[in-house]
Amino acid sequence: MKVFENLFKSLIDSSLKFGNKILDSVFSVIVIYIIYKIVCKVIKSVFSKKVFNSRIDKGHLHTIQTLVMSIARYSFITVLILVMIQNFVGAIGITLTGIIGVALGFASQNILKDLFNGVFITFENQFTVGDYITINKGSNDFKGIVDSVQARVTKLRDFNGDYHVIPNGAINQITNHSRKDSRILIDIQVGLNQKSEDVVESINYVLNKYSHDDITVKPYIYGTVSLDQVSITYRIIGYSKPLTHWCIENELRQLIMDRLLIQNIILPTQRYSIIRN
Repeated sequence: MKVFENLFKSLIDSSLKFGNKILDSVFSVIVIYIIYKIVCKVIKSVFSKKVFNSRIDKGHLHTIQTLVMSIARYSFITVLILVMIQNFVGAIGITLTGIIGVALGFASQNILKDLFNGVFITFENQFTVGDYITINKGSNDFKGIVDSVQARVTKLRDFNGDYHVIPNGAINQITNHSRKDSRILIDIQVGLNQKSEDVVESINYVLNKYSHDDITVKPYIYGTVSLDQVSITYRIIGYSKPLTHWCIENELRQLIMDRLLIQNIILPTQRYSIIRN
């Protein structure tokens, strides 16, 4: 009977100890979560200060905030894991944690590379959220609008709607298409037998009437850039704010073509001759 009593007592003691560890773990999770939320609010409050808003570009500021929030999230997850090990393994957990940490240190070189590269990208202001960029230009390049820059990855959304998640450590080359004014480039082809004076007058009529808030250098006729057997091509060049040139080009192209048709200026048509034997 004493054997069963001792076994029963040991089971109860083990259950109580395990229950206390669970309660301690739950309490630790709650405390760490509350501290994490407080830290996040403090970070958001700091980055919303007018001192930062007046000195740092809004997109760059948002990118730095996203990176800091990402680092804070990973840091609290690490602390939570260490606390769990300490609660359930005890004093041995510290030694075990150290061994695991050393092992992970050798195995996580890519993670560290991603982290440091993300920090350099952000603080060197190579690109920010909302920029249109090309990463690793070549056969394995990615093009799109930057959705977020986090501690380990950069997220892009391209114009097809595809969402690309790229490790920061894999980013070697960056082409940022959003830092300078975008070039407006329109080529208009007309029939070879049309008078240049009439064509230029019609195009200038549209260019002089057209206005857009995003235009920085008003479009003008650069000149003729190609000539073949059936057509002559006139090139129009101008500049606009970053990433607004596509809309302006589409509007101008449509207006110019309509004006040419009204003026009875013939567009180029391919002609074929049939020779009968």
